[in-house]
Amino acid sequence: MLTGGVVYSIALEDDGTDQSGLVDGLPGYVASSVEKVGNDDGRGTYLVVLDDALTDAEKATFLATNDIAGTASFTDLGTVEDACSKSATT
Repeated sequence: MLTGGVVYSIALEDDGTDQSGLVDGLPGYVASSVEKVGNDDGRGTYLVVLDDALTDAEKATFLATNDIAGTASFTDLGTVEDACSKSATT
């Protein structure tokens, strides 16, 4: 069970091809944490845990990796504890 880190949703144009191996190249990638969770019109969505938040420079470096990485958008979903905890319902 993961106890720390930051969860990101990464969307990129993958034309339906699993690009988990590309996403796990992000700095601070936590082993075995990337999961493709959807695809909409050739744009894949991946969830990944990183050891800390991405800097602007790290995002820029990833975007420059190749044409597919260059289509990425990043959404910070919060800490593992916040993103993966159960919320109370009434």
